[in-house]
Amino acid sequence: MLRLSPVGDFQIGQTAQFNSFYGGSEANVAASLAISGIPTYFVSLLPDNEIGVDAMSKMRAYGIDTKWLKTAPGRMGIYFSQPPFIEGNSRRSIYDRAGSAFSLAKKENFDWNAIFKDAAIFHFSGITPALSPALAQICLQACKAAYELGVLVSCDINYRASLWEEQKASRVMKNLCRYADILFINEHEANILGYKADGSDLMDMGRFAEMTDFLRQTYPANIISTVARVHDKLGNLAVQAVLRSGDKFFKSPMLSLPPVTDQSGAGDAYAAAVLYGLINKHRPQRIVNDAALACAYKHKCLGDINLVPLNKLMGHLY
Repeated sequence: MLRLSPVGDFQIGQTAQFNSFYGGSEANVAASLAISGIPTYFVSLLPDNEIGVDAMSKMRAYGIDTKWLKTAPGRMGIYFSQPPFIEGNSRRSIYDRAGSAFSLAKKENFDWNAIFKDAAIFHFSGITPALSPALAQICLQACKAAYELGVLVSCDINYRASLWEEQKASRVMKNLCRYADILFINEHEANILGYKADGSDLMDMGRFAEMTDFLRQTYPANIISTVARVHDKLGNLAVQAVLRSGDKFFKSPMLSLPPVTDQSGAGDAYAAAVLYGLINKHRPQRIVNDAALACAYKHKCLGDINLVPLNKLMGHLY
């Protein structure tokens, strides 16, 4: 996906100049892992034009294997991202993805048995099934194939109200999460899976335990985690994360943030770091600490992708 952002701190309509970046939730995770030395495939469709060729080259530059990144008729999906009026609030995203090559995908475009032949983990986000009914079915086929082939399924709920309504998202994501071994979810997204957690502070381990107890009654996820921007005792913006592994709970320190350059993709940086730790068989406490640190660092990286290799960050909180 192509991201266009107003130059500087301007809002859309205040400038005619835009910075462009390639990214998207799954691409951000794949790039962060590839930059960190983890063999990574990105499975998607790009438009069969110069923009698609450029996006393909950028993914290769990050070290991503593009064997399963194909071209097809259609356009490049775009989203416009503008900075918040108040520091600490989220950037506003405006999606323009109708008619993109990926949104027009068909099940025939993907041979999941071949794609998963040498895979250990399949990661997807809730943004993908939101793009079309066909992609929701494609995601379900991928999850079933991964389950049958012994590939771990990682899901970031990543609910976007601008892409689909909550009732439809709930119906689709409940079905997909029946195959999820690893689940990234916040208190608002818990509603999608049937747990009413709006207003809950999931950095409170008791409330996080209640939510994850509910989720594990229905879904198989052994790893459940969330990360959030919070405020420290001095009122400064910070990052903190919690993780459940089996029946044990782990919480990161609160990491104060410097002035934020770009928070887009911070959750993807977190997810990538959790997967990196699991792949390398790190202890759960180290995983949640390192992933929170990666999330914090992403706030200083312009664009959607955490450009700092995870192995350069890890272990700095001990």
